[in-house]
Amino acid sequence: MPRSRPAYPEEFRARAVGLLRSSGKSQKDVAHELGISSNALREWAKRSDLDAGRRSDGLTTSEREELRRLRRENEMLVEERDILIEAEAFFATLECELLDRTTFRTRDQARNAIFDFIETWYNPRRRHSALEYASPMEYERRWREPVSTSA
Repeated sequence: MPRSRPAYPEEFRARAVGLLRSSGKSQKDVAHELGISSNALREWAKRSDLDAGRRSDGLTTSEREELRRLRRENEMLVEERDILIEAEAFFATLECELLDRTTFRTRDQARNAIFDFIETWYNPRRRHSALEYASPMEYERRWREPVSTSA
């Protein structure tokens, strides 16, 4: 969900928390004077206390940044793992359907046979999750079929 306004600069946040602590006014009054929400000021004060070690019931800014970085890294690793799983399945199919059944005399012959296998058998016939688990040929056939209309 997009924010209604851009984030406040870190310097502004620090000054707002400093004003809250030094003014002796309530959090609600300070927030109202600064034109910010009371909840925002409370969160900034909490984060300031966590970073300074005055609280231990949450993550510091550096811990939050590390968590964010680790989540991005984990997402990338999961994606890479999924690609490797798909590659392993492809090479197992290639080996079982082509390489175990054929003896090649030259590299060019093997290269051409692998190209033909991929372009004329594997790619057109394998099922794709993006195509409702149909092969590209089956998906195109369904797409080209006229839609029957009931009268």
